[in-house]
Amino acid sequence: MNLKETLLYQHQRLWEDDEESFNEIIAEIPHEMANWQHESYQNIPQTDGWPNPGSVFWHTAHLSYYREIANGNMDKVLIDKNTYTERLPSENYHNELKKLHEANTKFKQKLSSIEDNAILERVAQMVQDYYLHDLWHIGQLVVIRRLLKEKLSS
Repeated sequence: MNLKETLLYQHQRLWEDDEESFNEIIAEIPHEMANWQHESYQNIPQTDGWPNPGSVFWHTAHLSYYREIANGNMDKVLIDKNTYTERLPSENYHNELKKLHEANTKFKQKLSSIEDNAILERVAQMVQDYYLHDLWHIGQLVVIRRLLKEKLSS
């Protein structure tokens, strides 16, 4: 497996697989619970324009925000122009989830399109850093899913 295949494989495992990937986890969380906040987060101040800290919506918005930054950074390497534009999260969870999926699709397409090994080596560490960030949030979503199942069953 070459470097690009490895990075794309890691992307698929994090985002698309049937077991513990972002898509699989989100599919199991009722959308009406996206703003639910566990009591352990209730003393954390809320940032203006952002969802409740620690909520599914917050994690989704955070992943979306950083995936758009990643796309801008990838463009800086590929076309010598950072295309990222600062924004606040959507007010609606469904819209933010859609933005995340769009940004993630663009990211995967950009990574797939790289043919030059020197450029691929330049972006590989950045991609790995973003994957580590994604993994942390996906792990948090696994815990939230477990807590929500317990809450909804009681």
